[in-house]
Amino acid sequence: MDYSDYMFNYWIRGTNMLSVVQPTRTVLLVEFSGEIGYSFHQPQTDYVPVNNPPGVPPHMHSAFNNALNEVGFVDGHIDYIKIYNDGVSVSHSYDPPAGYDYQWSGD
Repeated sequence: MDYSDYMFNYWIRGTNMLSVVQPTRTVLLVEFSGEIGYSFHQPQTDYVPVNNPPGVPPHMHSAFNNALNEVGFVDGHIDYIKIYNDGVSVSHSYDPPAGYDYQWSGD
């Protein structure tokens, strides 16, 4: 049974951490809300609905751009950052555009 609100970055699962090209930008661990494009810290009423993860009813998932979340990075530091959401799919499905302080991919 898992009682955590944190998720490991699946993009780098099984990767040797020494091979991650940008360890100061690459997410290792993130609050679950950050992966889907939501924030437990600053919920907003104006949100952009996105595709639901498999098995999640539509009324239980909403997301918005720039959701603030706690993130642990491959280099070991932790930060409270804005997570990008494109309004189409869950946030961990793609790297954000330029101007954001993180990336999901290890390259």
